[in-house]
Order: sequence, then C-alpha cells, then structure tokens
Amino acid sequence: MRVVDERVVCEGRWIELRERRYVDRNGGRREWRYAARTDDRSAAVVIAHTRETRSLITVVQTRVPFGGPMLEFPAGLIEPDEDPAAAGVRELSEETGFRAEALRVLPPAASSAGLSNETIYLVWAIADETPSVDTNHSESEDIITLLTAPGEIDGLLARAANESWVLDAKLAIYLQSIMDRSSSIR
Repeated sequence: MRVVDERVVCEGRWIELRERRYVDRNGGRREWRYAARTDDRSAAVVIAHTRETRSLITVVQTRVPFGGPMLEFPAGLIEPDEDPAAAGVRELSEETGFRAEALRVLPPAASSAGLSNETIYLVWAIADETPSVDTNHSESEDIITLLTAPGEIDGLLARAANESWVLDAKLAIYLQSIMDRSSSIR
C-alpha cells in the first residue's frame, strides 16, 4: 500500500473522520474512511489483579455509543510525555481507587483496525487488596468498580447478561482464556 493523501472529512472536539487515499498492491486507487482522535493519543488498558486474593478489577461504565453500561477493564488516554505504565497505574487509581504497580506493558495494539487508527497499550498490574485513594471521575463518567475472585468469572458473565451490560472484547477474550485454563475442556 502506498498512501497518496489524507484529509479530514468531519472534525469534532475529540474525534474526527479521516479519508485516506492510497494505491493498493495491484495499482488500484482506493479510499478508506476511519475515525481518529484529534490529538492521535493512545490509551492504556489495565489488566489488574489484587495482590493476595488475585481478584480481577473491572469497571462498569456508561458508554454513550452503546447507550448504556459496558463491562470493561479500567482504561484511559495517555497524557503527553507520560509512559503507558504510569498512565495505566494512574487510570486504575482514578477510576477505581486502587493503588497498583505495573508489571508489564505490551507493545501498542490496534483496538479496531478497520474502523479506527486508535492504539492501546495493555498494562498488567498488581494492586492492593482494597481501594485506598479517592476516585477522580469526570462529570461525564459513571463508573462502578467490581472485584471478581478467580472462581467467580461465570457469575460475573451471568450478571453482565442479566443486567444487559455490553462486554468489552478485550475483557471477553481475557475471561475466556482464564476459563479455558481452569477447565478440563481442551
């Protein structure tokens, strides 16, 4: 692929629609429209377990594009000049009140490659057993923190279904991998 040009089709305060014109491998001229953050920042997504009980920390947060609650990992934008590990620890604290230590950060990953150029960093962290700092939600954030013990994943998924929570794909894959490891089905 060779990019010919790119333009902003529609711009809002936080997001814009871009159109990229390119030449494909066969010489064909093509166009692709995708969403992008106006400042092109990446996000940190935090996969955190508590230190002693290994409970998974997740959040239920109202997501406007879905018109309701979503069950997901704590996450947020990485500030300019902030590294992904620090952003992950900060976001976990702001959204849930848990203090944590980042253990590992994966290289940037695409969150929805056909729709957006957004990249995310998955940050693995170990957190204190209970929240110890005040949360710092913006006026538009409606966040509930959940702790799920290792053997209670089926219950979490049942609750999500019963309460009509949309399940974030990153969390769904992670939960399935945990269930696969503890199951005798291979």
